[in-house]
Amino acid sequence: MLVSVILFLFQNNLTYSDTNTTKAHADSLLNNGINLVINGEYQESITLLSGALAYFTHAKDTMLLLHSKINLGNAYRMTGNYDEATEHFNKSLEICLSDSQKFLFYRASLYKNYSLLLSETGHYDKSLEMMFNALRIFITNNGENDINVGQMYGNLGM
Repeated sequence: MLVSVILFLFQNNLTYSDTNTTKAHADSLLNNGINLVINGEYQESITLLSGALAYFTHAKDTMLLLHSKINLGNAYRMTGNYDEATEHFNKSLEICLSDSQKFLFYRASLYKNYSLLLSETGHYDKSLEMMFNALRIFITNNGENDINVGQMYGNLGM
């Protein structure tokens, strides 16, 4: 898969730090990076998500920056690089709390994902707190039948 990521970057004249990356390229990096996380190809996803993050940071696109950081945190979590994942999650949380209504969905998503990292690293009380925070936001905004609510109940063993 690494070969296909490199080929993708080469064909699109991109590097993960390319300052000439357009928003369309950055969106493509983000979407492909997310798909790689879903498919379990974490190292390759880190390359693409880092490129998207660099663009969205430079462009000051806070929504997509958050989206990139949360997914990058997940990729690092899945590789066992908990320090790097924690760094991305903490920065994301800081941004989410800066405007709690504007970033409400991202905050809920962050709580959900951060709770998994905390559980994996033995911080069970903090993990449960984050799971319940995510659950409250998902129920309040999306109702009991939301897929995220079902996932949170599953994570809680309910």
